[in-house]
Amino acid sequence: MGDPGNWGRINDSVIGDLYSQQTQAVDAAERRSAIIELQKRLLDNAYYLPGLWWTRRVVHWTKVKNYVAAPNHYSNQKL
Repeated sequence: MGDPGNWGRINDSVIGDLYSQQTQAVDAAERRSAIIELQKRLLDNAYYLPGLWWTRRVVHWTKVKNYVAAPNHYSNQKL
């Protein structure tokens, strides 16, 4: 699968065929069955299972008083 949208870099011809089949299906039931088979194939082989876990460390000087860290990584980042 040389598709630039293949972010998982999965190289399985069965998955590629099922994906093409569901994109070309006109009947909703046929498309649904192709998607279910595609999901089963992906989950059975466990190609990609994201694990979103990280720790956030905020370092500041001990002499700074009344400092409250932002609740996430993105807000109030005035660097």
